[in-house]
Amino acid sequence: MASLTNVLQHHAVSRQAPTGASVEAVARMLRRYPHVTDEEEASMVKFMKSARYVEIVPLISDRALARQFDLFVKHHRRELDSGIRYGIATIALAFSLVAIFALISNQVA
Repeated sequence: MASLTNVLQHHAVSRQAPTGASVEAVARMLRRYPHVTDEEEASMVKFMKSARYVEIVPLISDRALARQFDLFVKHHRRELDSGIRYGIATIALAFSLVAIFALISNQVA
């Protein structure tokens, strides 16, 4: 059975965000962050501001990107403030609910 994270990652990677940047392209740029061009940095900001939560999940759940993602958000806090913070909180809540449901299901079984 496919995990929720794998399903979300497949869905997010298989389409382009409204900004024209794909999740894969943003992930590649994040791997190099902060050593990106000004245009790439602007593209990442635009992506983060307009992407749906399902498109951000692969980026925040990838441990290899965690350090660069945190640094990027720290550097662009003002530009991303309400959208990213709300999105991350929503995603964290969703994962917490899935984990709680899984624990309850295992105890009942």
